[in-house]
Amino acid sequence: MDQSAQAHKAVIVHVDWKYVPDQDVRPPAESPSGLALGYCSSNSVEPPIYVSDIFGTNISVQGGDTSQIGNDYYQYLKQKYAYKSTSNYPVGCPIFRSRSSAEASKQKLETQWKQTHQQVIETGWKWVIPPGTPVQRPLSH
Repeated sequence: MDQSAQAHKAVIVHVDWKYVPDQDVRPPAESPSGLALGYCSSNSVEPPIYVSDIFGTNISVQGGDTSQIGNDYYQYLKQKYAYKSTSNYPVGCPIFRSRSSAEASKQKLETQWKQTHQQVIETGWKWVIPPGTPVQRPLSH
């Protein structure tokens, strides 16, 4: 470990990041197609907390199943960060009608975590809708 990092008791996290085309394209502020925007985070009980970027989905703004997105994010965390969790729900991926709502939610959580001195790591991960994936219809109540 770098001597200056040791002197400050810092932890250096090496990331095996690769560029993915279009990962830096921001989703629209409002979803013109009626599809939700979202982000994912790891379980806040087991720090550090890993948080994704905000991304577009194939889920209706009226609600739907985010389990595939959560599974993809969990696999990413295990591969890139050797993330381990004992929780039945190791990640969460809330969805929103607008980018502003998603940003406000994410900022609120990050502020709460930082106030309790939890380490928050921005992963830069965005879910990419697999080709041929149909749009999810709202869940029936």
